[in-house]
Amino acid sequence: MAKQSIAEIRKKEILSTFYEVAKVEGLENTSFAKIAQKLEIQPSLIVHYFKNRDELILALIQYNLDQYKQIFSIAHADDLSHQEHLNKVLDKLFSLDWNELYDDGVYYSCYTLIFRHPEIKGKFKDLHLELRSGLKTILEQCTKAGFLAIEDPATVAHQVYNLLDGTYYFVSMLDVKADQEKYLQQSKTLAKKLIGLH
Repeated sequence: MAKQSIAEIRKKEILSTFYEVAKVEGLENTSFAKIAQKLEIQPSLIVHYFKNRDELILALIQYNLDQYKQIFSIAHADDLSHQEHLNKVLDKLFSLDWNELYDDGVYYSCYTLIFRHPEIKGKFKDLHLELRSGLKTILEQCTKAGFLAIEDPATVAHQVYNLLDGTYYFVSMLDVKADQEKYLQQSKTLAKKLIGLH
């Protein structure tokens, strides 16, 4: 494994602190000064690594992608059948565990910026396409192994993620954990039907 440079370590530290402050203060209220105060450094050091707030937000969205990609990290995946692997991924996708990988408030605050910043819009699009691509690959493997009969894995992956996006949007409005889990389970059942799992 390549050794990280001091600059890479410092950038990650600034980014994770930006995220932590944004979770508490809200993205719109998080400034270089507040990040610097929490890190006990001068704001000018942050500017050394991130020219402006937009650049920092773009890096935060990439951090978001890296967090969400953990959904495909299944322990001992090589020891699982294609069916077991797919079921474990679906279990993680439609669970509060995945929802807790990244703060909804920060996510949706970043999301609103796509309407004013084309570069941020592109970053979000890349994030969603990469997640869909991960599921598409698993569906292709299952189809190739004869476990599923899907003619167009890319379309099915998009359908599952469209369902997933709507599910989490609504789940974030539910205050009772049991209600959240019930709704997630209903959506997972529908996703399995879309995929052709019985």
